Parts: sequence; structure tokens; C-alpha cells
Amino acid sequence: MRLIFTNLSFSLGLLSGGLGQTAEEYTTPSSFNQYHSNLGRQSIVKANRQEEFNWVGQEPGEIRPGSIPLGSLREWSKRRKLADAEKSSKDAVLQGTNQKKDQEILQGRKIKGWVGLLPGEVLPGSVPLGSLKNRKYKVLAPAGSQSHLEGGGEKEASEFPLQLGLMGGIRPYYTSNVLRLNQDELGSGVLETSTGFSVSVKPQKVGRYLSLVPRLDFLMQWANYEESKVRDLLNYRFGMVKAGLDFRFPQEWTLSLGLEYDFLHNQATGDQMFDAIVPSVGVQKIVSLGSSTFLLLHGGVRYSLTEKNIAFPVEGVFADDGDNIQTTLGLNLIQTFFDRNQLVLSPSIGISHTHYLRNLHDGRNDLVFFAGVNGTWQFSDFFALQLFLNYSAMSTNSVGDSLLGPSSSFYAVDVGASMNLNYFF
Repeated sequence: MRLIFTNLSFSLGLLSGGLGQTAEEYTTPSSFNQYHSNLGRQSIVKANRQEEFNWVGQEPGEIRPGSIPLGSLREWSKRRKLADAEKSSKDAVLQGTNQKKDQEILQGRKIKGWVGLLPGEVLPGSVPLGSLKNRKYKVLAPAGSQSHLEGGGEKEASEFPLQLGLMGGIRPYYTSNVLRLNQDELGSGVLETSTGFSVSVKPQKVGRYLSLVPRLDFLMQWANYEESKVRDLLNYRFGMVKAGLDFRFPQEWTLSLGLEYDFLHNQATGDQMFDAIVPSVGVQKIVSLGSSTFLLLHGGVRYSLTEKNIAFPVEGVFADDGDNIQTTLGLNLIQTFFDRNQLVLSPSIGISHTHYLRNLHDGRNDLVFFAGVNGTWQFSDFFALQLFLNYSAMSTNSVGDSLLGPSSSFYAVDVGASMNLNYFF
């Protein structure tokens, strides 16, 4: 069989030479006369291995045709080193970018509405999943510069720091005891109209747990009584200017400090009845009982520096003579209805204590209990209708009994409605 293989190789060699073709992969076969027996060399052709590879032994293509060499070929090694270097460079750039993003997060990126540590602070380099990925957040910038919404790819100009509000309302109601007497009770219809405005600074963060909200409020109110016996005496014009500062803490706690100036004038004569400067402090806590049910706890202390300017012919009416301290504690249950909380039902209960410190009424203590329920329908962002029913009862100590006479104690029921307009910009 070897003789046949040798002759076949020789014939192929002659054929290639006769056609004038140059073999790139194989050398020219040795002459036939160089072979002395059929037991000669088996490798009749010699592979043109390139010297630069320094290859030893069979090549991968000889072991298995079509295979891809993974050995120590110099050219393959060079290409592999170039690919590794390019990948390392890309990884270094990506790692630097991630570190830069982590530094941005740690140095001041805050998510609007987010409480606690950011994901990058808990685990540097972490990728936020879930709802955080879809939140719009902004990088805090120095005052006077523009902030950008990065989460949604949107830009937002720096917000105006003040919130302005206008309000107006009409409150018709009926009271069962207009003079607040314990005998000879007289009922009357009342129409109250009011207007005012408020200016507040948007919440300013102080540390991680505290926000400050400075505000200024102004209110004017007119009351007109339907009963002819009391209208000339009781029809009044009331005004209030109040500056306040709210401290908002986590868990819906709010501490409020205020300083207001109150004044009261008689509508018939225009005479000033009294004015007062009133510093106050209040505390409020909102407790969530469900997605649409809340409990509002509130209390406060007011110190009124009051000056009464005129005497009144009716005993006990407007008898607030001199400074007094009033302490109030109240509880409201708030229940909302519908998807947008358009309807709010709120029963309430509370008590207040007033202690007089100066002039004729020094030592007088009044205790007033009040309870009520109201329902509010918010037709739109600007207009709301409210129905209410209130009950109040007052009692006083022996000093008050001797000074107030028939108005030393009373109870009254007020029922009515109010329509309110509010616009914020």
C-alpha cells in the first residue's frame, strides 16, 4: 500500500509543477530517485511552519482540522494581551464613573420625599431597584443656582421660596344663645364674612429631622347679627396680624410659635372695643389610623396683653378686662372619603381654661367645654362647602360669679354652613 501512496503523491507533485502553480502551504516533494525503499519517510510533504511561532510538535490543525489554537502561539498571545489591556482600560473608566456617582450621592444628592440613608450610602456602588428608580430626584445646589431633576431626565428651574395664599369666606349660622347668658336666652342669625392672605416660606430643612416654616397671616372679619336688640351692640369688625414659625419634626409632630396683634371695632360707632398683643405656643400631632382616617391632637397656650377701651351697657358682655392666659386642649377625628378625599367628616371635642391676671377681673378662672362635628366637601382646589354643628358650655369660679352675674355660666348651640375660597400661588 505504501507504493501506491508514494506514486499518488508523486503524480500530484508533477501535476502541480506542470500547471505552473506555486503551493503556499506545502513544499515541493523530494525526487523519486531519493527513495530507496517503501520503508522510507512517511511525511512526504513538509509543513511550512513559520519560525516566529517557535512551535514544537503537531499543530492544532493537524490534530483536528478546523480547530482554533488556544496554545502559546505568539501572535495569538499578542492579540490576547491587547484585548485584555483594552478591557482593563474600559473597566477602569467604568469604575471611575461609578465612584464619581457614589461621591455625588454621598456629597449632597438627596431624593425629594426620601427619609433615611440613600442606597449609595448603605452600599457604595449599589444600583437602586424598585420604586426608587422611578422617583424624580434633584441634586441640591447652592442658593441662587438652578436645580435639575435627574431621575426623569427633566430640568426644573429653582423654585420661588415663598408660597402666597388668598382666602375669603361667608359663614351664615344660627346661635341659640347670642348673649351667652344663663337666663333669658336669645337666639339670632349671624352672617360672618372674612378675607385675608398668608405668606409662608417653603419648608427649610435644618439637619435631617427638622424643617422650619416661617409665615405671616392677616385676617379681617365682619359679623352682622339678625336680632335687632343686639345688632348695634354686637356687630363688630375684627382684625388680626400674626407672625409665626412652625417647627416640623418626624412622625407628624409640629411645634408652632406665634406673635399676633388683635383689634376689635364696633361697626355702628367705629369705636375700638379692645386690642391685644398675644404671644402663643402650640403643639400638634397627627396619628394615622388608616389610609383615610387620622387623629389630630392639638394643644396650646396663649398670653393676651389686653387693653379694654370702653365700657358696655350690658353686664358681662365683652368682660375680658386685663391680661389673661388661655390653655387649650383638643382632639379631632378626621375621616376622608373618595379617591381624591373630596369629602371630609370631622367630629371634635376640647376644653379651654382662661385665667385673668390684671385689673378688676384678676383671679377669675373660666372653663369652657366645646364639642362639634363638621363635614367639608372640596368641590375643587379653590372652593369648599362646610356644614357644622357646635356645642359650647362655660362655667367660672367664685370671682367670676361675682363679676359676671347672668353671664357667669351658659351653654349654646351653633348650627350653620360656610363657603370658602382659597387660592395659592
